[in-house]
Amino acid sequence: MSSLDAAQLSVLNFSSKPAAVWFRNLKTNSPSGVHTAQNMGELASMLESHPGNSGLVLVNDPALALATEIDNGKATDLALGDWMTDVRLLIHSYRRNHSRMLVVDSALTLETAEPLGNHLKNKVGINLDRMLSRGSGADLSNEETAAKTMPPELIAIARLLLTEPGVRLLAEELQSITLGSSQGSPNGETIDFLLKLHSIETQKKRSTRQGSDREASEPSSAATLSENKMLVAEIQNLQLEREADQARLEQLDQLTSDHAATQEKLNALRRGRTSRRVKIAELESKLADRRKALKTACAARDQYREESVKAGSELEKRNKALADLQAENEELRKNAGRLETYNRRLLNSRSWRYTRVLRTLKGSEI
Repeated sequence: MSSLDAAQLSVLNFSSKPAAVWFRNLKTNSPSGVHTAQNMGELASMLESHPGNSGLVLVNDPALALATEIDNGKATDLALGDWMTDVRLLIHSYRRNHSRMLVVDSALTLETAEPLGNHLKNKVGINLDRMLSRGSGADLSNEETAAKTMPPELIAIARLLLTEPGVRLLAEELQSITLGSSQGSPNGETIDFLLKLHSIETQKKRSTRQGSDREASEPSSAATLSENKMLVAEIQNLQLEREADQARLEQLDQLTSDHAATQEKLNALRRGRTSRRVKIAELESKLADRRKALKTACAARDQYREESVKAGSELEKRNKALADLQAENEELRKNAGRLETYNRRLLNSRSWRYTRVLRTLKGSEI
């Protein structure tokens, strides 16, 4: 299976209360901010409001001592023993399903693991014994009882993972996976370091149980004590290095937060640019419509001009014909005047002749 991208599984360790929860969006590859939760209910609501996000958040709050799995944006409570059993299974589980989110309580003690399991069993029906062991009756507070169902190495790893250094080791282990381990195997140095801590603890218990046998084997005990001192010094150096790494991690958190703010500003600018582009496209569409309407109006204007020219030519012809008719009418008027004068003269001439004839006739009668 190919290794996960570092952006897909983010490992952080918080030591303050309330719990700080950091998300990273897998689709946009950008952090979605740091949030706080006062209790498990707030955390569950927070996880439901961030579907599609992934990350590992290590907190220092007994109220949040639960493993939480995100399934399509829904938070489900899981028993703490689900990851206490075997750190290798936990790591491979993260490699198989990067949408998981684990919430670990670094202040939880071994004595509170069993009551927590019973609480979960009564609340949501989860059996801590089934998750912790291959049998029943597992009790991590008693090594002899736990040894019946769990190997000593796993008991030591589970016990150390309940302390703050153990939580940091788990965080570094998961972080090393996200940085490109192509084989998907746990970090051997981390597991060896946990086993060395278990070896130191075992040596101390053996030395206290043996009593007089320890005096008889003083040279061997001295060598073991010298080796233990060297291991303790090495452990202290590693712890100092991890504290320095923690400081750098906090600085990285600040840079991540600043980057998130800058990314949000950039997204706002991009949204504004997109809005302006939409407005420009709308204006260009309106301008194209107006140009089309103007082109249509220009074509209508040209057609009107052509029709006006034709109408003017026709009007000119009609005016010329009207002028000809008026001239002809004037000529007819003149001819009518002449005819009237002629008729009047003719009438007068006839009337004179008629009178003359009458007079002639009357004279002859006389």
